[in-house]
Amino acid sequence: MFTGNVIYPNGYTCLWLTQANNCNVSHNTFTTWYTGEIQIEGNMNSVFANNITAALANGAWAADPQGRNGQYGLVRISGNDNVMDDNIIMSWQPVNDVRVGIATGSRNVLRISISAPTTARTRYLRMGR
Repeated sequence: MFTGNVIYPNGYTCLWLTQANNCNVSHNTFTTWYTGEIQIEGNMNSVFANNITAALANGAWAADPQGRNGQYGLVRISGNDNVMDDNIIMSWQPVNDVRVGIATGSRNVLRISISAPTTARTRYLRMGR
């Protein structure tokens, strides 16, 4: 259980769950200026009612210190049966960057609200295998 925190990282990821199963991440505030802000690797995890912000650093989107590009995803999920519900994502990422990406897995559920620059080319979600 990871609940009720305010996270402003001094690194490149706010929360990284590795080999995590049946974890609950809820009612947190995350703010960063890099892609890969939240990474969920595992099964049956719940990410619920969080405020997730991708902010600008000195007026521009910062280059990722790990070399991840915009297709990596602000939130990246790898695993099965994960639920991302009732989260609010405020993103100032570049227009073509992915906000939520499912890298691998099956039966993942997303119910989120995303606010981002408006254009027909904006890529909010990416599902892959």
